[in-house]
Amino acid sequence: MYFKHFLFLFFSSLFAQNETWKNIGPLEHEYQNMGIIHTVDYEKGNLNHIIAGSGNGGLWETKNGGKTWGNISDSYTSATIGAPSVCFEPDNPSTIYLATGLRMYEDLYGVGLLKSKNGGQTWDKTGITFDIANPTHTHTVAVHPTKPSIVIATSDNLIFRSGNYGTTFDTTVTKKGLRYRYSKILFNPYNIKEVYICGRELWYSKNYGKTFINLTPFLPVGNDGTNFERITVAFTEKHTYAMYKHWDKNEKNFTYYISTTKRQDYKNWTIQSNPKNINTGYWYMEFYVNPNDVSQMYCGDQLMRYSSDSGKTFKPLHYYTPATTDIHVDIRDSKLVGWSKDGQSDTILIGNDGGVSISYNSGKKWQNLNGKGLSIAQFHGIGVAQSKKDIYIGGTQDNGYFSYRDGTWNNQILGDAYDCAFFPNSENEGMGLSFGGYPAIHKTIDTGKIWGGGIPTVNSAKYGARPFSIQPNGQVFIGYDNVFRWQIGAKEWQKISDFNNITNIKTITTHPKDSNFVILSFQNEYWDENPKEKLYVSHNALAEKPVWEDISKYAKTLNSDMLRWREISSVAIDSRDINHFWIALGTNYSNSEPNYKLFETKDGGKSWKNYAEGINEYRINKLYSIPSTDILLLGSDDGVYYRTPEMKAWERFGKNLPKCIVKDLDYNTITKKIVIGTYGRGIWELQTNF
Repeated sequence: MYFKHFLFLFFSSLFAQNETWKNIGPLEHEYQNMGIIHTVDYEKGNLNHIIAGSGNGGLWETKNGGKTWGNISDSYTSATIGAPSVCFEPDNPSTIYLATGLRMYEDLYGVGLLKSKNGGQTWDKTGITFDIANPTHTHTVAVHPTKPSIVIATSDNLIFRSGNYGTTFDTTVTKKGLRYRYSKILFNPYNIKEVYICGRELWYSKNYGKTFINLTPFLPVGNDGTNFERITVAFTEKHTYAMYKHWDKNEKNFTYYISTTKRQDYKNWTIQSNPKNINTGYWYMEFYVNPNDVSQMYCGDQLMRYSSDSGKTFKPLHYYTPATTDIHVDIRDSKLVGWSKDGQSDTILIGNDGGVSISYNSGKKWQNLNGKGLSIAQFHGIGVAQSKKDIYIGGTQDNGYFSYRDGTWNNQILGDAYDCAFFPNSENEGMGLSFGGYPAIHKTIDTGKIWGGGIPTVNSAKYGARPFSIQPNGQVFIGYDNVFRWQIGAKEWQKISDFNNITNIKTITTHPKDSNFVILSFQNEYWDENPKEKLYVSHNALAEKPVWEDISKYAKTLNSDMLRWREISSVAIDSRDINHFWIALGTNYSNSEPNYKLFETKDGGKSWKNYAEGINEYRINKLYSIPSTDILLLGSDDGVYYRTPEMKAWERFGKNLPKCIVKDLDYNTITKKIVIGTYGRGIWELQTNF
């Protein structure tokens, strides 16, 4: 018996190291719902060659006008990369600068400013380099249009300047401030010495970025507030225009302004208009003024908009429905390629929350450039049908539900969608959670082609991501501030806990064979010396009034500081022993003890031991114990790892999976495939022999 067990573990370990991950996608879709593109650039004079930076799926390139795409940042293997800003070196498309890291929804990883001299085949560090555990991100980068040795970049509170092609940088502005402070770097094409840094403040340089002046105090407003949410500028030969959103002193009402100043008279601004019909946020505001006719302007917010009356009013150039094929909402970045003489054939390139779009006729018609290969979907959660077929469902950021069956993808937009799961013994029926629309809990009866009602809502439940678990007997557990239970087909949920002064259940984990055994954890941190209620178990979860036992009281054997300061991000239970389970802790604030974030208990939580050997500083998102085996899987912000009791440390699982954030992980017990949902690289699968 022992020998057979040894052989199983030996060959499983060998297999895990050598098998190859396969990207299932979505790789293409008729609607523009692939994922968020934060930044775009194009080769001067060649719109077939476009590069696009995704939220945390790295940098992508097309050389055929969007027909096909490929990732060109995977060659940098040291970190998962968010790509908030990218640019070609003018007149040299082989040289690319890539700002890394992104503060949007979650803190994604940044290593500073990278540079490639060979079109993305390899990447080098520059004079702006951060440690992967450092929360500082590089927000923006731009290269001077005629002096490519000058490179300007920004991070959270800093403005950097290089005069030697990025080899070294000087810090020209250091100021403590707000997140998202700097969002765009603009060179004045009519005075090549002038540089503007835009964001929640406006900074100006008249000497190629060697020194900067804060222009924010000079911008005129009509109230007493000091809070600018977003500022950006545009240029004509004689004037500089500023568009900005400004809150009053109570931060209850805001006003949009367009002001102008004569060139080089940066302290004297005059309000020109208070634009109507626009809706910018703290993360987007695109702005252009026609230098040939200043009455014509473009504004990019949720939609791309056009004004013919000097910015008094803006009309949308497109609308959005779930069936929109050409352009998504939320304009993250844009490039006005050139003004046409008649104003009717301006070319506008856009990155948005669904991908990349372009218009060649001033926004009258848009073309979806997503093509094939732009696999950047950000999955919050996935569900895998226990079937002989590959049948998957999942919820994505801003692009609703995706489902995969028989090699075909379907998509339904319901805003942000989260975790999903199939009902027991079903390939068609399942449950999902969404932020957009009513109800918050959705049901599908056709493998995710259509999501709608059919599941009762939880009383006083909030929309959004909530932990839930579906048992083989049809019992469903979901967590809010308390636990609710529902039998599939019943008319309502039953509240089965009564927790006081505790908020936000983070995880609910049910035993795969014993529906009475449930573990739940709370997200909230605390700072006093005594462990508080954070980890509970129930041995009678199917009872009318289950008993919940607080096992946080044993936290001192777990390293109480770690439990106090970190959320519990995932729990996994051994299917053969309810007393044997593991908990993963989220990233702590200092990252001072990265190895203390995964623990194992074999006595129901009374004692714990560290089980994190071999784990790096990346956040752990998902633990999964493969049923009836000794194999434990781990999905992190760095990929997939595995471990067995005989192993002294965790090891990376499989080959061909790029550095990516693995948000969810599931297993098909029939096909023996492991399936992962990544936050930025779509869904991947790996065939095993377990």
